Parts: sequence; C-alpha cells; structure tokens
Amino acid sequence: MLAKTKWVIDSAKSRINFEIEHFIVPNIKGTFKTFDATVYSINKDFTTDEIIFSISAKSLCTNDSYCDEHLKSMNVFDVEKHKQIYFKGRIIDKLNNKGCYVLLGELTIKGISKPIEFAVEFIGLTKSVFGNEKINFNVTGIINRNDWELNSIVDLEAWQILVSDKIKINCEVQLKRSTIQDIVVPFETIMEQKIVEKQVLPV
Repeated sequence: MLAKTKWVIDSAKSRINFEIEHFIVPNIKGTFKTFDATVYSINKDFTTDEIIFSISAKSLCTNDSYCDEHLKSMNVFDVEKHKQIYFKGRIIDKLNNKGCYVLLGELTIKGISKPIEFAVEFIGLTKSVFGNEKINFNVTGIINRNDWELNSIVDLEAWQILVSDKIKINCEVQLKRSTIQDIVVPFETIMEQKIVEKQVLPV
C-alpha cells in the first residue's frame, strides 16, 4: 500500500487558454472560464500522477461575441449537445532535471476521444503561512481540430482555407493540496517508496 496525495485545482489562479492561427485576421485567442481538476500523486517528482480534468464548453470566451457564438454553435464545439470537455491522463516521464515532464492521456471533445500528449513544466512549490502546499505548472500542447471534428459546417471551404488545423493549448495551473489526509490505495511497489499503513481519518 502506498499513500496517494490528492491535489485540486485552484480555478482562481489557473488559466486554460487556446489559440487558433487565422491567415487573414489576428489569431483567434480564447480561454475557458469554468473547469475542474483533481490530481493524485504518489512520487514526490509527480511521475505516475493520475489527472482528471473537466471543462465546461459553454465557458469558452474570446472576448468577441460573434466569434464566441460561432465557436459554441453546432458548427464547431456544439456546446448545447456536448457540454463538457474531458481529459484523463498520467505523467509518465521526466524529461530532465529542470522540471519538464511528459503528460499522456485521452482528450474527449464532442464525444470523440483521442490519445494526446502534452508537455508539462514544473514552476515551483509554495507554502502559505498556514502550511498549505501549492504547486504551479505550465501545460502546453497542440491538437489537430480535425481529429475532433471542430470544423465549420457553414462555409466549410472558407473556414478550412482561412483557419489553421492546429490549435495551441497553453494552461497555467495551480494545484493545492487537499485538506483531506493522504489516501492509501493498492499500488505495486515502486523503487525507493516505503510501505505505509492505512490511516483512519478523524470524523
């Protein structure tokens, strides 16, 4: 048995941003305002993490009402039918000693699930005066919008010509350690990890 530490996202200190290259007008830049995430860590360097992330598709915002309406419509994200975007993954490798990791998982948009890889940069760990731990990461990656059918049905030909297939993802994430004590779960023995006894949480 190894202890898992639960972390939850601080939505007030985190940003989920995207950018789509447009060949005529300035690039389309936006963010998602409503999201939730939980991370379960085992190793101190955050490899073998389990990450569960959900985003409200309706919370998409580009600060352009016309662009928002188009992206939320059935022509692109179809937010009335597909209300949530999901990601489930695991940090599987540490690239170097500078805090860079590989995050592999499955991204679901419009009910379509595809494997995806993100780069993760560890920014730092802080402690509040009350002893609460927080960690900061940057998460970046590129997805092909065609893989999730993020195409405009209206004027499809013009949309395809003027807009890049690539969507850049850039997330600034702050996680805070859950106030619930470490959760003990079955897990195969990992090098240099100690076996811990199950803790009984106070009522």
